[in-house]
Amino acid sequence: MDPLICDLYEGDLNGRPDIAKLVAAGPPWHGIILKATEGTYYPARSATWFSNNWRLARSAAAYRYGVDWFRSAYHYLRIDQDPIAQANSFLYLVDKAGGWGDGDFVPMVDVEGTGNPVNATKQRVIDVVSAYAERILDAHGRRPGLYGGTYLVERGVTSNCGCQVLWFPRYTPSLPAWTYQRIGWRLSNQVPTLWGWQYCGDGDSRLAGYPKTSPMGPCDVTAVVVAGGGQSALDWTRAHCWRPPSP
Repeated sequence: MDPLICDLYEGDLNGRPDIAKLVAAGPPWHGIILKATEGTYYPARSATWFSNNWRLARSAAAYRYGVDWFRSAYHYLRIDQDPIAQANSFLYLVDKAGGWGDGDFVPMVDVEGTGNPVNATKQRVIDVVSAYAERILDAHGRRPGLYGGTYLVERGVTSNCGCQVLWFPRYTPSLPAWTYQRIGWRLSNQVPTLWGWQYCGDGDSRLAGYPKTSPMGPCDVTAVVVAGGGQSALDWTRAHCWRPPSP
């Protein structure tokens, strides 16, 4: 089975995810991605939720962290707001919560339709996401991953927008290559590449043989499929984790 990663925001699991239980379950559960920020303003309670769980996602992992357990954070991008201010908000909150460690996969940026303008043009989306990605690269040293599907498809976006991996949602029994190729991505072991398939949304899954719920309860679940999935996906993910800058 491919490695599985859960992703959460404040409202999931009544706001109290049992991350230690997820870690203790062992394979195929190999990590978690937490929502950090949205737009240029995010409630203090949400920031507190993120900070507490960001620390726990490392401390609860003990010997697994950076070996076969990975952590990441994502920002929900608002196309009608300043992308640089959004990136700065995201970077500030992660730093305030303890910063990045050597078991942390690339930061993610979520680009969906909810809360975003329906009249946004293809070029507007590309420009905003690309500006956000460049700011993350400049401050963090790595390009982010891009989470997106329908909103990008509907606007004809085929650019990777400065991002290095695609995290793709599709709640169907299979993942035909055309679904992600039509927005400009491919399955390979080189960047840019398709990294993960979010096949399960809050316990709703049609993928045979894969869990419909996590050890914590119903939440979104992603299969890491880069480089053919399986152990190679773990190796690839580990190789792209954050490393402290050289002195």
